[in-house]
Amino acid sequence: KAASRASAVVRDAAGNGDAAVLTEAERRRRDYDNIVGALQSCGGKVFGAGGAAELLGIKPTTLASRIKALGIDRQAIAKGSPGNSSD
Repeated sequence: KAASRASAVVRDAAGNGDAAVLTEAERRRRDYDNIVGALQSCGGKVFGAGGAAELLGIKPTTLASRIKALGIDRQAIAKGSPGNSSD
């Protein structure tokens, strides 16, 4: 079973058999952009009803850890300017 899962074709958004594989840097950038977008939509709010964690469908503590790991400046986002201390 594991061999058949490993050889499965990754489908792109259009459903084609073209591999939609991301490098680690591309994956981290996608994650960064997705979290920043969620935070902007929620006015920088992470926890509670209407927060970015709820929007993303993850635990607030998980989101807080990812924000820290990705170097996202939540206060700058809340003020309208996306920030990243690692770029």
